[in-house]
Amino acid sequence: MHKSGTKIAYLGGGGYFPCRGLSDSLRSICLPWLALGVFLLPLPAFSQDIVWNGPGNPGTTWVLRPTPTGIANSLFPDLTSGNTVTVNGDVGGDVYGGQDYHTDATAAMVERNAVTVSGGTIGYRVYGGYAWSGSGNAAATGNTVTVSGGTIDYRVYGGYARSSSGSAAATGNAVTVSGGTIDYNVYGGYVDSDGTSGDALNNRIVIGGGTVFGNIYGGYSLVDGYGETGTAIGNAVTLSGSPDLTASSLYGGFVGEIDTPEPDTNSFTGNTLKVWDYTGSSVVSVRNFQYYDFVLPASMHDGGVLLDVTGDAYFNGSAQDSTSSTYGDDSFITGVNIMAGGAALSAGDKVTLMEYATRYGVAINGNDSIRGRKGVSLLYDFQLSQDAVALTAEVVGVRANPEAKSLSEGRAASLAFVRQGQDHVVRNGVAAAEAAASGHVGAGWSGPSFFAGLAGGRFRHQTGSRVDIGGASLLAGLAWRNGGPGRSLLLGIFFDAGYADYDTHNAFASGAVRGDGDSRYFGGGLLARHDWQNGFHAEASARAGVMKNRFASDLTDMFGNRARYDVSSAYFGAHAGAGYQWRLNDRAVLDLSGEYLWSRQNGGSVVAAGDPVRFEPDDSRRLRAGARLAYALNDSVSPYAGAAFEYEFDGRARAGAYGYNYGVPSLKGGSGVGEIGLTVRRGRFTADLGAQGHIGRRTGVTGGLRVGWVF
Repeated sequence: MHKSGTKIAYLGGGGYFPCRGLSDSLRSICLPWLALGVFLLPLPAFSQDIVWNGPGNPGTTWVLRPTPTGIANSLFPDLTSGNTVTVNGDVGGDVYGGQDYHTDATAAMVERNAVTVSGGTIGYRVYGGYAWSGSGNAAATGNTVTVSGGTIDYRVYGGYARSSSGSAAATGNAVTVSGGTIDYNVYGGYVDSDGTSGDALNNRIVIGGGTVFGNIYGGYSLVDGYGETGTAIGNAVTLSGSPDLTASSLYGGFVGEIDTPEPDTNSFTGNTLKVWDYTGSSVVSVRNFQYYDFVLPASMHDGGVLLDVTGDAYFNGSAQDSTSSTYGDDSFITGVNIMAGGAALSAGDKVTLMEYATRYGVAINGNDSIRGRKGVSLLYDFQLSQDAVALTAEVVGVRANPEAKSLSEGRAASLAFVRQGQDHVVRNGVAAAEAAASGHVGAGWSGPSFFAGLAGGRFRHQTGSRVDIGGASLLAGLAWRNGGPGRSLLLGIFFDAGYADYDTHNAFASGAVRGDGDSRYFGGGLLARHDWQNGFHAEASARAGVMKNRFASDLTDMFGNRARYDVSSAYFGAHAGAGYQWRLNDRAVLDLSGEYLWSRQNGGSVVAAGDPVRFEPDDSRRLRAGARLAYALNDSVSPYAGAAFEYEFDGRARAGAYGYNYGVPSLKGGSGVGEIGLTVRRGRFTADLGAQGHIGRRTGVTGGLRVGWVF
């Protein structure tokens, strides 16, 4: 049976418009009825989806039939473009993603069709798109064939275009093979023109698995001496994984007939061979590639070989151009990189990019130095060397990628947020607990008093680059007070949590790298404060919990994969402080204080863009000194204002990969703090609303609310 989609009719512009020419009054009647008819009538589909699991098997949506050229038991749709054909069962003849066949001067075009073969045996050929015109032009554009299993007994074409007396073009077609067996040649784009020209342009083939027993052509233009011209340029062949290609020769492009190249034609310019993370078999020969790009597997070691060519390797276009040097220029090595993961190559290690029996031409930069990368973490300097039997690369230098510092910025952000949570405990938690329990003035322990605090704000931290953080912190707990002669002791227990999002900004000589992420923590702790009658006081707190940090950077590896990670780590914090409350009069109190604050987030390991990144434990060590003046307007309301200075002695976020350390962002430095606020007491209820401004190494504004209730 056939499966059809829906077509949308076009009634305006210069298209078919039966209401045209009518009077205004008649047109007003015609248009609504025409629109209704178009809506209700079943119209042909723009594309078709075919699933073939074998005749009579569940899921099969089509039948086998002869092709227009007479190949029996074939599988193909009726339409020319946008089709999908999925093959999981045996087909005796051809398979087409889309076909357009004309024996006259009608132009033939197939585009955006897709064939997927995952099982079964196909007895003849597979075409992503097939265009044939007798005397008109033929074009196959943007068609694909994907093979992950099964057996194909003959050729595979991403796009095929044939014209007897017009031009033919195969452009932007693709074949991807990850499994299965192909018993003959593979073509990204194939053209056959007995007319004016045949061009195979910008097609691609990716072989990542399976077995191919024939040759592999990025682009192929059949020119057989009838006066036509042809090109096969801008094509790409990529080898990866572990396919069996022991019987295959690789061509970036080919112009000619069978194995005989046509002189003075271009099958070289812009063609690229990419050998990326390849651990497969040897190949027979390599020809007609202007560019070579290599990515070594993560398992590559000193003395290893990436690609073994048992026959000829051409590093120029002379195999195609036998009479002039127009297209006979030497090839160029565009890149040597290393896959992320595994162990790192060291200075002095030497690998073979390609070994061959016979060499033609020399790569332009075959004896130059070239810079490469491993993942996003390491930069390599390679010395290329090419002789009669091999192209090699020796490591002459390796170092951490400066841009990888951006991965540490995410950890600097989470450390800054751990600090921010500790500031909330010190500034709001202790004060909220004290205010909540202040109603108890007698000897012995009071009952529990509830306290809570909420603070939020946005900061910019200068880290050598910068980190912008916006978030909120919450704590809630219970406090008990023991008021003895000449002293008062406060103890509390609390739960705290927080959430923040952040952005990171790094500037390097190579350009800017930005990142973004979010952090959340949850934990708990203890706090204490001791007041003496003479005005001195001391306080301390300890906290612990879990910090979860998610980060993504626009730092990418050679394949465009963004570096990102999710990491969870324990955090710890403690502080100790002392001060003196100087009662200036019955209403005004000046509180002078100093504190030491310590925070730590534990280290961890993540994989970012394939690199095994390790994070070291990060510590924050700060000293803070300040003063606050409070003035009681009455028994219930007391405004206050204060100022402080703090200095961070550490705050470094350290990370690295493969034994190399990234650049280290640091929160180290001094910041000034100013604050204003208002405290309100009403019976058993207390509340405080305040705001702080920061300047220096850390800049920004925060606001906070704390409340308390005596049970």
